[in-house]
Amino acid sequence: MKDNMVSGISLAILGGLISVVPKFLVCSHCMSMQMKCYWTARMELYIGIFIIVLALLNIFLKPREIKLGVNLSLFLFGLLSMVATLLSGFCSANCSTECTCSSISVLIMAVLGGLTAVFSLMSFVSLYKDCKY
Repeated sequence: MKDNMVSGISLAILGGLISVVPKFLVCSHCMSMQMKCYWTARMELYIGIFIIVLALLNIFLKPREIKLGVNLSLFLFGLLSMVATLLSGFCSANCSTECTCSSISVLIMAVLGGLTAVFSLMSFVSLYKDCKY
């Protein structure tokens, strides 16, 4: 139980980071021009919100079978966060002279999505070992 609480809280924190961090990585120029960084930040915002909701469900739900499904969904949302970042990407400050976007934005967001996928997969395996089928 305590292990599941820690994984749920850490996944909720990662979901919060996924939804908030892109707003700090994208400059106001790219936001006003609605460049690809803007759209990636919007995608990550909604993916992060879904991760937070699923992590809270993981904390408060009791049946192990449901928690297995929630952890699998968290794993898929972590992969979705990575894929959305890698496919859509950020501009890396080379779109214009006024752009001040961070050049490591893609790396930061891919790592956050990867950590979400790894933590949820570890929690899934832990719960699956405890289930008796």
